[in-house]
Amino acid sequence: MSDSINVKLSKLADLKKAKERQVHSSPDPETCGMCSKDLKEEKYYVDGALKLSGAWTYMCPKCFFEHGEGIGLGEGQLYIQETDGSWLLVAGFCPINDGSTCAFCGEEFDKKDLVDVKNGEWMCVSCIEEGSSVIRQVIEQKRNKNTDK
Repeated sequence: MSDSINVKLSKLADLKKAKERQVHSSPDPETCGMCSKDLKEEKYYVDGALKLSGAWTYMCPKCFFEHGEGIGLGEGQLYIQETDGSWLLVAGFCPINDGSTCAFCGEEFDKKDLVDVKNGEWMCVSCIEEGSSVIRQVIEQKRNKNTDK
């Protein structure tokens, strides 16, 4: 079954655009957020939204086809594992723009109100602050877990 799933995912991949853009995941995910499978054993993984809930997680190919919303802006990004173990984005790219649209929320802004966060992927300050807030919450939760032991 895994081979047929990988064939379906390979049809979504744009390797030419991936090689041009050179967007890698950071940090590299370790396990599938649905089934806990080790992603190092997979050719692909998806960082994407779950059907119905809108929550996001890392998914192995099998869980993506069972639970994933899709591949594309606001749905999910498809990554392929390279020979060195790093993960290259191959589908679901953010549009490269002139700095007038936030790649996260899609709202239009004056160019001066956006930050080029990575290779033409512009974000508004609100989305950057929201992302930083979420990261701080995750770090705090991990700290609390470690001190509870």
